[in-house]
Amino acid sequence: MKLRAILLAMLSLALVAGVVPSAAQAVDTGTFQGKVTDQDGLPVAGVRVVFTTATSGIGYRTRDSITAADGSYVVTDIVDEWCFGRVDAGDTGYISTYYAADGSDVPNPYSGGTAVEPSKGSVDFKLRKGASVSGKVVDAAGNPAVGSIIQVSSSWTLLNLPVESDGLFMFVGLRAGEYTLTGYSGGYPYTKLATVTVADQQLFNAGTLVIGGQAPAPKSLATSKPAITGKAKVGMRLVAHPGVWGPTPVKLTYRWYANGAKIAGATGKTLKLTKAQRSKRITVKVTGKKDGYVTASKTSKATKKVTR
Repeated sequence: MKLRAILLAMLSLALVAGVVPSAAQAVDTGTFQGKVTDQDGLPVAGVRVVFTTATSGIGYRTRDSITAADGSYVVTDIVDEWCFGRVDAGDTGYISTYYAADGSDVPNPYSGGTAVEPSKGSVDFKLRKGASVSGKVVDAAGNPAVGSIIQVSSSWTLLNLPVESDGLFMFVGLRAGEYTLTGYSGGYPYTKLATVTVADQQLFNAGTLVIGGQAPAPKSLATSKPAITGKAKVGMRLVAHPGVWGPTPVKLTYRWYANGAKIAGATGKTLKLTKAQRSKRITVKVTGKKDGYVTASKTSKATKKVTR
């Protein structure tokens, strides 16, 4: 237990200071091997298994391996003393975790991690799917903040991502809890954008975040009152004409009504009348959506009563 306490202290200092041996030293080494599986017992391929050792006279040293298709790994040349193993899950959607003898999810070696030595030989890891936080980053003019960096942080993690050309981002493999989202763009310091709380395996959308100023006020779409053509008779087909909406392109959707009640499944540009609509008046509502604009809807004038 005394050796383990010394190891923990050395590992903590080494990880903070970034200590690396100045020259190779002859030490006894060993090997770890095992499997990485998920919460359902299925193999997890393509994740990085890392073992870190802190030892007197050497500082800290890491050795790693990428899991094969069957989830297996072999890590060699490990200093033959107590060390900690972890899995870096990357962008697989699984939560990166330290090894724990009971298979629990451990964010760092001090919160339940199990120190092991190569003489143990076999160490298996269990991973579980994490939550995700996604959103869109724009500049003060409402344009995608291409080239900016979005960062998510908590008491147990700090991750950075470049913003894609469409302004979108997504962090995966997160534990449940509270996270701070910050952003950096040329000419601006890192600034807090939002604080979010995610549940276990939740797909959380943080919405639109603005770097370098306030979001521009949404603009109004140019709309038209839709019209219906066609004979209001059972078996005949009605056609919706949305008119002109702008600025183009505008995404338009349709919803048909009979005497003001939604007609089940009637969401296309045309509607074939059935006996269910007989003696009722038909209307269609057109809804227009466009990024940076207020969503708008317009409803047509009602038809005559549908005849048989």
